[in-house]
Amino acid sequence: MKKIIFFLLAIGMLSISSCKKEKTPPPSLVGKWTLKSVLAKDGATVTLNYTGVAGDYMDFKTTGSVEMKAGTSLFNFPYTISGSTVTIDGDPYQIQTLTANAAVLYYTKTTAGVKSEETVTLER
Repeated sequence: MKKIIFFLLAIGMLSISSCKKEKTPPPSLVGKWTLKSVLAKDGATVTLNYTGVAGDYMDFKTTGSVEMKAGTSLFNFPYTISGSTVTIDGDPYQIQTLTANAAVLYYTKTTAGVKSEETVTLER
């Protein structure tokens, strides 16, 4: 009888431990993203409406720099991430969307009563 109870307990423990799900790490901005678009406005005026072309990207490196290629231009900026804010070259962007395959960064600032906005859309 003791062997049967031990056997049943062992099966129960194995079934409980095998049901544990692996934790998926949260999505991260770090890494290389395809630059899909940049929309910038000053007040109601659109100052930039850029649609990414093949080869455009933003690469958030673990060293704290982001490399950005847009068209034939290549830029490097320092960046930091704190909570839902990524500060790129001193400008704080809110991370509006961050999944394994998509990210949307939003920046806003009001100067002399004029609201400036920028939305950067990225994909993997």
